[in-house]
Amino acid sequence: MTTGKSIRACFQVAFLVAVIAYGQSAKAETIMPTAELDRSSLFFQFLESKSFGAGVARQLAAYERAFGVSCGENYRVTLQQVRVIRPVVTVPEGPLFVAEGVPQPTGGLWFNRHSINRCGEDVTYNSMVRILDNGTLLIQHLVLGQTGLTPQLINGFKQRAARMAQIEGCSEVVVRDTMNGVPDGYERQNEDAVFETWTIWGCEQSVRLVVRLEGNDKGGIQMTAENRTVLN
Repeated sequence: MTTGKSIRACFQVAFLVAVIAYGQSAKAETIMPTAELDRSSLFFQFLESKSFGAGVARQLAAYERAFGVSCGENYRVTLQQVRVIRPVVTVPEGPLFVAEGVPQPTGGLWFNRHSINRCGEDVTYNSMVRILDNGTLLIQHLVLGQTGLTPQLINGFKQRAARMAQIEGCSEVVVRDTMNGVPDGYERQNEDAVFETWTIWGCEQSVRLVVRLEGNDKGGIQMTAENRTVLN
């Protein structure tokens, strides 16, 4: 789910203008998926900008409204981790979909993990950001928390986790928290598998799932619900 028209309106830019800006800039920078991100890079300057942080904060606020969280204070956004998935091209001066004087990506796909403090509480927010073919910068939420899954696996498993939570008849079911491992006192049934704990929310119900992740015969990863606990 995206934040809808507000985010799109903030970040909309014509793709043609982006291409022109890239072509005219001798200082355009490309970050490859295997590269270690330099704090002095144009891309890092963009990620650390107040404008991009504000967009991430708006995205989190929209995500959390589904389960009744509302904070009227400013969100403090701190970048924890970034992983480039497809090469990111950034120009020092480009179409103003961020803010004047802020380096701007004109293409690419990457994963973010942010620590966000709102109203005295800290939340770990995971998202993917892509530059679409028409030049739009799109922030896509993944799940909250400290999951160790790759962005691709998170996308593939979050709907399955919602079904395993057995919250029926809800138009809005979201993953409210994730963590590596199992809750204190829980005995794992298979020591060779990887375990995570996901909390799912929907229709004012909160369900905690202990999920087991293990390889299958086809070379993929299988997610199985090891334990389901209704929290309210």
